[in-house]
Amino acid sequence: YEMLTFGYMESNHTYANEIKRLRGGTYLRVEHGRAEVREYFIFRKNPARYEGCTEEDMVDAIDEAFKLAAEREYSKDEEYGLVSLSELSGGLDSRMTMWVGHVNKPRHMQLMTYCRSNYLDELIAKEIANYWDDEILVKSLDDVRFLYDIDETVFMLGGLSFYSGITGGKRMLESLNMPRFGLDHTGQIGGSVIGSQYHHPEEETGPYFPKLYSHKLFHRLEESHYHENFCDTEVYQYYTRGFQGSTNTHMIRRNFTEPVSPYLDVDLMQTCMDIPAKYRMYFNLYKKWILAKYPDAAKFRWESRAARFTDPEPVIFVKKLISRGPGRLMTRLGHPEHDNNHMNPLEYWMHRKSELRAYLDDYEAKGYACMPADAPETLIGDMKELYASGTVVEKTMVLTVLGAAKMYFHVPEGR
Repeated sequence: YEMLTFGYMESNHTYANEIKRLRGGTYLRVEHGRAEVREYFIFRKNPARYEGCTEEDMVDAIDEAFKLAAEREYSKDEEYGLVSLSELSGGLDSRMTMWVGHVNKPRHMQLMTYCRSNYLDELIAKEIANYWDDEILVKSLDDVRFLYDIDETVFMLGGLSFYSGITGGKRMLESLNMPRFGLDHTGQIGGSVIGSQYHHPEEETGPYFPKLYSHKLFHRLEESHYHENFCDTEVYQYYTRGFQGSTNTHMIRRNFTEPVSPYLDVDLMQTCMDIPAKYRMYFNLYKKWILAKYPDAAKFRWESRAARFTDPEPVIFVKKLISRGPGRLMTRLGHPEHDNNHMNPLEYWMHRKSELRAYLDDYEAKGYACMPADAPETLIGDMKELYASGTVVEKTMVLTVLGAAKMYFHVPEGR
């Protein structure tokens, strides 16, 4: 139910009752035949660190930590004589990773992007690549072949996050001559680090709240006290949605190289956590940092706004309305299959690709035979209902559970 709700394992659970997942910052110590989980690090906030500081002081602190984090990554490629490989989209996070890498030191990078063909992510990434005279590789997701890779992707992820979350990243990495390249430089979880996990001020002082990919089966979840391990809800979100959800894709990427992100640097994360969320919320400090230290990076459009974030609000509103309005209207009217204005328009593709629908439906129908014999009928019924009535993301969460059951519990005939 955690997988069918969060889209990843929220707590220390796995698919086996006897096996628990170690939280980041802990290790297992086995001594004299006794196993003990020990903690060597956990994030805690220290807002007193920036008491009396101005926003300019906070921007300087972020910049100093970010430059060091980026240099740690890119200098490692050079130490081994390898080409730096940087993922790039139309957002701010991956942009600033490669941008600061360039500003720190003159260097060449191999950029890569993957999305729906001719979408803003591709167009903006090409413009940025041209600015820095970098090479860029573009992989279209229009074939949606990554959605067919259920067994292989679930295996690489350990079944611990939904298999469609990495979109075309695995297939992009498979297509490259990886021995040429060093680390896989990303911008993972940047928006929630220099930005915030909170979207509204009341969330900071409100009760514990989970962020879900699906609300339909939330009522089935057993009461979780996992959040009590952390100092507040935002830190809880870093450890769950951030580390156990988003960056669970590292388990795939590590089949090809080592993935990194400056936003995951411990020193940078601690710097940002110590800055009160009210300054980071709504990308306030993020945008001020870019404008103060790297103003040219703000001259390119921001995919989520379909405009430069320096544009006047009425201009941003109009451009966003032109770009997203028709699709959102169709979604509100109950026709998301007509909205293709996304990096990864799953509903649109699913509606138009009958071969894909047939493949996924067949996998789902056959998958229940792999579920453990003692799986509750209510669980099976809930999965069937979620698959039948759910979004494509909800369908892939069901398929992830079935793929994990097939991997962990199914014994083929004759064995």
